Amino acid sequence: MHTSYITQRDSREDATETVELYDLQDAPSELIPRQSIAKRKQIWQYLHPILWLLLLYVGGPVALHQLYQKRLIDPQNISVSLNQGIGMSPLPCNVKGVEAIWHSWDGLFEINIRTPTMTFTQAKMIDLACDFVAGRGGQAALAWIAYRVYTNALIRVTEKGQIRYDLFAAVTIMPNEARTFAKTTISIPSTRHLWAKFTLLWMAMAMLYLLAYPTAISAATTPVAATIKSIKLGDTGTAPILQYLATASYNISNSGIKDPWIVSVNNVTRLPDGAPDMQVFGAHSWGGSDVRGNSIVIDGSTYKLNNDTKITAGFYYDNTFYPFNTSKMFESGSGNNADKIFAGDIVCVPDGNRYQWGASWELLVLILIAHILWSTSMFLMWIEATAHSPLVRQGRKMSMWRAILDLARPLLMRSGPNTGVLDENKINGYVRDMSSVHYEMKVNVDQDGGRYQDVCLVSSSDTTVAEDGVTSRINITSKVEV
Repeated sequence: MHTSYITQRDSREDATETVELYDLQDAPSELIPRQSIAKRKQIWQYLHPILWLLLLYVGGPVALHQLYQKRLIDPQNISVSLNQGIGMSPLPCNVKGVEAIWHSWDGLFEINIRTPTMTFTQAKMIDLACDFVAGRGGQAALAWIAYRVYTNALIRVTEKGQIRYDLFAAVTIMPNEARTFAKTTISIPSTRHLWAKFTLLWMAMAMLYLLAYPTAISAATTPVAATIKSIKLGDTGTAPILQYLATASYNISNSGIKDPWIVSVNNVTRLPDGAPDMQVFGAHSWGGSDVRGNSIVIDGSTYKLNNDTKITAGFYYDNTFYPFNTSKMFESGSGNNADKIFAGDIVCVPDGNRYQWGASWELLVLILIAHILWSTSMFLMWIEATAHSPLVRQGRKMSMWRAILDLARPLLMRSGPNTGVLDENKINGYVRDMSSVHYEMKVNVDQDGGRYQDVCLVSSSDTTVAEDGVTSRINITSKVEV
């Protein structure tokens, strides 16, 4: 579309100036104001978003993997420090480990990555630092990246067609507010061109992620009360599981040596044939069963037992012996996992005034996936705008002051003179009634044939288009004192 304006000025010397307006897509390339861009800057312009994506694609999963290894030991491989063979999850009761993620949506917010125990103040300070640095700081960094892509995509849309004036103002001046997200969403149905609809839909989804990012980080991390995994001792109370397992013992009755005779598994290196095996709870290896006789080796000494000697496996905790059925270690694939061996008998009790700070592995993974998708869409939209927008291609960058200059022209043409005395309601009315705007190339041709180029944001009501699509010529006459 090409529009010609003829402006006549009354002065000491009459002068006529012709103003030609071009749609940016139709403007001859030689008319578009060019800004020189160094080759090194052009290379960096494309290189730095690629480096950012590589860092995100590679660094994100690596960081989560390191977090898993450093802060959460695999429950299948952890060994209780007081023995060699038994394994146990370090997580509290009913909290699934990383190996069981996605087990149900009920566990989405489970804090299954935890720090060592600390005071509540220490845990809360870590949480506040995470919210401030990762949450708000991350949002600020993403907003800085998003603004350039938002505005480049908006320039591209405004070059190709009409866009609402208040939406242009919201995206360019306050892009990270909930009102801007609402305006963008509301504007999608009334936007005429399919490409513009798609761009606004993408922009709304990107804004939604940016607005929700601090909340997602806060939801994924929190201080929690520390607990001690314990064993139920019938009706007499509970015992911390590590201390309880450390008391694994044999109760030897009718030995003819000492009755009752309770010996820790750590002191036994050989058992009589057929005796229950508790050595998995021991702190050292042992020599196996005595198949040649009814003998037991304790602290290097061999003792001959009576034929009617009974050996019972169990745990000698707080001067009380609690029998243990060793067949539980072979039921339902329990193996050497204490959580399965003692299933139904494990409870978690509060650890006094101790706390932990932790995160939900599942939420962190979801945030990382959403972050990768968001960044990828940003990169693709940035490439599209950079490759196809005449203004963006020539180095035009949107900023607050550039937006104010662009927005001022159509609003002043709408409101007329004496804008300083307009109240807020009147200005809001002008903005609300403002027709859609688009970018046009303005070429001023003076009487000597000189050309002066400019790019301006114009309202659709400032041009008259006939039904056949041919733009009519608009004559503007003004009195100017010179």
